[in-house]
Amino acid sequence: MTEQNFSLPTLKLSVKVLFTGYLLVMGVGILMAVGQILLTHGMADGKFGISVDDIVYSYHGNRNSSKLEVKLNGSMKDKANEVDRTALIITAPINNIHPKRLHTLPPHAEKS
Repeated sequence: MTEQNFSLPTLKLSVKVLFTGYLLVMGVGILMAVGQILLTHGMADGKFGISVDDIVYSYHGNRNSSKLEVKLNGSMKDKANEVDRTALIITAPINNIHPKRLHTLPPHAEKS
């Protein structure tokens, strides 16, 4: 049996085009994946670029704030005015939020 030597210059044009197309498609796919990660997670800590803090904030949240504080400053921001939000954040102890303790709201927060 004869050994076949496969090197790029000896391949047919159609095989060269096949390999080139594969490499181009994979390269574009990798660039799109990097762009998607930068757009979804790259600014989680407020700075451009990917860092460990970005990944932690994206998948776990900010560990320096309670869940109530994160919600009141995030998706629930439009549900309470500035005074009530601040009162709720100050009243609820950091990292120790429990629904039974929410009855200790300041008097002005219960009126609205």
